[in-house]
Amino acid sequence: MKRNDLVILSVFLGALLLLFLLSSCGRTPASTAAGEELPVEEKKPPKLTESAAKGVMIREVVSRPGRMEILVSGKIQYKEDRVSKVSSPVSGRASRIVAKLGDRVSEGAPLIVIESPDAVSAYSDFLRARSDLAFSERGFHLAEDLFETKAISQKDLQQAKNDYLKAQTELNRAKSRLVMFSLDPERIAESGNPSAQALFELKAPISGVIVEKNITRGQAVGTDPAQILFTVADLSTVDFVGQIFEKDVARIALNAEVAVTVDAYPNERFIGKVRYIGDQVDPATRTIQVRGEVPNPGGRLKPEMFARIAVQAASAEKIVTVPFSAVVEEGGKSYVFRVAADQTFDRKAVTLGPQWGSEVQILEGLKSGDRVVINGVLLLKAAFDAGS
Repeated sequence: MKRNDLVILSVFLGALLLLFLLSSCGRTPASTAAGEELPVEEKKPPKLTESAAKGVMIREVVSRPGRMEILVSGKIQYKEDRVSKVSSPVSGRASRIVAKLGDRVSEGAPLIVIESPDAVSAYSDFLRARSDLAFSERGFHLAEDLFETKAISQKDLQQAKNDYLKAQTELNRAKSRLVMFSLDPERIAESGNPSAQALFELKAPISGVIVEKNITRGQAVGTDPAQILFTVADLSTVDFVGQIFEKDVARIALNAEVAVTVDAYPNERFIGKVRYIGDQVDPATRTIQVRGEVPNPGGRLKPEMFARIAVQAASAEKIVTVPFSAVVEEGGKSYVFRVAADQTFDRKAVTLGPQWGSEVQILEGLKSGDRVVINGVLLLKAAFDAGS
């Protein structure tokens, strides 16, 4: 056979083979009428076993009064009743620094030990007052005996009694001064050395974190309240403070929910409550102060951080919400599992709105009366993915 004939034969056989393959791809397993198209097979909604169904919780979707957000600028602050600026009630010199910046301390824990001449003086005054009381008590009892035998006059007896009462007053005053120095009068030994009582422990007034420290070892310490040695703050809960416009005040209320965001965590909303709405309007800005509190686990919110505060306010619009636990995120889209009429489940795409606490608003995809799965969504997702 000639070479040209071989080429023509090869081309012809190749065309036949291509035509066969194309016709094979176009066939379907089921026989159909000419020109009829078969529908694409869809996955059936999953049906759960009786034991698996027990782990699924369903809730009916209801519409409720809408909520809107009033945006307020503000900042994070310490809670006023959970921060303490610590100064010393005694003068002296810092003998030992116990607490460091950033330490977590409990109420009553020592912060610093101060070597204080004032404590020595108070201890000496206590010993002297106690001795004077014992002496005047014996004198008073002796005067009573002498008066009964008419050895002294009524005036002398009264003088002895006055001396005894005065000694009692002086001892009580000395005890009070010891308590100020954290010295227990009942535990001071009779033969104690006054110089041994010169060390005064300055203690934490509240539990919290040392956020400020202004003392070094050997530094002189005075009793001036303006000399702040430590600042202790409980940061487990912090305050937010903002200014709301006069026109918006009527739409918010005490205990209204707020969502706080800060630049350090721009994608996270810290949920809190309004605790105070100001009673006067700033004449320059026409705003009113709003203050509230936000739980701060881990201490991530820092005082003086700039904050954006979204205050929840009432709205006449009706909205639909579901628990955030009902939502599945996949491929950049959001879904919920809806209960169909035949008691199976279908996966419904939804558009999410604002989230408040454990609830999220559904902008599109659900309506009032729909029933959705709020617990057990991962079980259903696995069933859908498996095609069961």
